[in-house]
Amino acid sequence: AATSVFIATLNSQNFGGYADWRLPTIRELFTIVDNSRTNPSIHIGYFPFTQSANYWSSTTHATSSDGAWRLSFSDGSVDGSSMDDSYYVRAVRGGQ
Repeated sequence: AATSVFIATLNSQNFGGYADWRLPTIRELFTIVDNSRTNPSIHIGYFPFTQSANYWSSTTHATSSDGAWRLSFSDGSVDGSSMDDSYYVRAVRGGQ
């Protein structure tokens, strides 16, 4: 639902003047984790309003046909989850 609804809406509305928004890969999300911080485990000066919660990635989870990797910004952990679960989305642009 994250891609089919939220990302599609950003692109259809030309959010910020762009129509090439996408979900980040799990690797991309992990690069902005700040392990010296918790709750949230990210530099809030650069990423204000980040919730200490789970965020979807575009990386599919190999053990589940309906799963993807998610990253928790409460502690920087990653895990696979069902696409039926509801998590936050951080939209990005550009090539992977």
